[in-house]
Amino acid sequence: MNIEDIASTWMCIENMALAATADGLGMVTSILREEHKVAVEKLLGIPEDYELATMVLIGVKGEVPGERRAMRPAFSWLHENKFGTAATP
Repeated sequence: MNIEDIASTWMCIENMALAATADGLGMVTSILREEHKVAVEKLLGIPEDYELATMVLIGVKGEVPGERRAMRPAFSWLHENKFGTAATP
């Protein structure tokens, strides 16, 4: 895979993660290597001219959290830091 394909794949996965999180779902990505990758490609019937970049698991979270955190105020996650300056909490 070339760098553009890799970047496109990860941007897609990031958008999927954001959407899953917004819907209250859990998400895990997994990069398979060597014999595990070959086994999964065979299990899923992926054609030889395709390459499995990653696996994305999306589902309902298995555990109910004990105490729910308060929701953040709108845009409290937005930071205006610049390279070379210390981050501010």
